[in-house]
Amino acid sequence: MKEDEKEQILNKWIKEHGACSFDLKEKVITLHDGGIFSINTKTEMLRNVIGTKKIEIGKYKGNYEVLFTKEKFPTLIHEGTLWFDEIDETISYFQSIKRVLNKVGYNTGIQKNEKRKKNNN
Repeated sequence: MKEDEKEQILNKWIKEHGACSFDLKEKVITLHDGGIFSINTKTEMLRNVIGTKKIEIGKYKGNYEVLFTKEKFPTLIHEGTLWFDEIDETISYFQSIKRVLNKVGYNTGIQKNEKRKKNNN
């Protein structure tokens, strides 16, 4: 299938369903705020990571300890909100995305697993 045909099919799907966009080159789906969930941004005071230090003694020997600054810095925190009463709609929406991507020839992973099962039997 040609790229133009793929884009036409995806653009038609976006017009019907909305709330996302597709980047065919990067193979990325961008979900937009306000569609099937809400993105909230807030500022919190958090410590920055300055490095790691290998633990030399005790039961955690060989593991690494994360070192933080003593001072806290303003940091943007992004959270996604999904509503309980819209979980079924959200699952259906993602299944629809999967179907349209498979239709235009992109492997979303499940076919790979089904092929493995067929080959193993």
